[in-house]
Amino acid sequence: FGVSWNIDPIAGAKERPDFMTPSEPETEEPDPIGVLEGLIVDEESDEPIEGARIAYAFHEDMEFDEEEQQEDEELQEDEELQEDEELQEDEQNGRVLDVNPQLSALETGTFRSYEFEPGTKLSLVIEHPDYVEKKLDWTVEEGTEEMQIALEPILRDAIVTGRVVDDDGEPVEGAEVVAIRDDGEVFALDVDDEGRFDQEIEAYQGTVAAIHDELLPAGGRFDVEEDEDIDFEFALRAVDEWLVEIDEDGIDLEGSIGFEDERSEALTDEDLELIDHIAARLLQDGELPTLRIEAHVDDDGDDEELMELSVARAEAVKQALVERGVDPTRLDSEGLGSTQPIVPNTSNRNREMNRRVEFEFVE
Repeated sequence: FGVSWNIDPIAGAKERPDFMTPSEPETEEPDPIGVLEGLIVDEESDEPIEGARIAYAFHEDMEFDEEEQQEDEELQEDEELQEDEELQEDEQNGRVLDVNPQLSALETGTFRSYEFEPGTKLSLVIEHPDYVEKKLDWTVEEGTEEMQIALEPILRDAIVTGRVVDDDGEPVEGAEVVAIRDDGEVFALDVDDEGRFDQEIEAYQGTVAAIHDELLPAGGRFDVEEDEDIDFEFALRAVDEWLVEIDEDGIDLEGSIGFEDERSEALTDEDLELIDHIAARLLQDGELPTLRIEAHVDDDGDDEELMELSVARAEAVKQALVERGVDPTRLDSEGLGSTQPIVPNTSNRNREMNRRVEFEFVE
């Protein structure tokens, strides 16, 4: 005979301890965040700006519950907070954003903001000593937002130096140096007894000229850039004989302004000598009326082209006077083409007479 057993594999089995049972790890969903990745550039050159300061504050439209508002009011009463000027500047309606300002990166001009809750309304203030402060609003969105921020450069004062001398290189006592902006603003530079001047002036485009009651002026056009150093030397010439006469109607010339050729608006050296004398007379008497510069041509050519030539000639004479220190608001220029001949255009001699520039005073 034989023996057999029936075995139940489940019966009597011990339960596996809990620590032996594998389980899924518990994870929490991260809170959504928003980040701003910015690039700060020069408005004119589009070059990156390094070292710009980015400050954050809650926007004035942000709403907070009463408990948070009470906490902010208590913060404002804190004497240490009131002494912190930078933090005070970042306050918005009693709501202070307690994060440190950031700086844009060296060379690249980039920055990455702090992480904020989406929907937060912020005010950003971008500052740099060489640029105009810029404020902008940002409503945080989930994820990463890219933004380019352009700053307007501040026009810094330029340093203008130089001296005023005579024909022999000796300093001129009693000389004046005037700067004239293109918008007509005129201001003087201080000149010492040695004929030297050294002064800061705002960046601008215009002319500068040295003048003296008994000498011919000298000057020229220049563009002053920010942080630029400009050095001038003006040589004023003595007057052996005046080439212009002034009466109540205008200025008469000993000679004429003829330009380089019959169809050119370029001035010759002889023309510029006459203009030096005209400028000197105008600078010596600031009470003279406005001077109108009238340019005329002969009738040899197309009427429209002749009118354009006369306009260009009148403007060239005006600009030459401005470059010698004459206030442009005291000048008016007009081209009259061939509309007002003084003699019939029947010969080369007569045509030459009709090609002329006249100077008349107008009230």
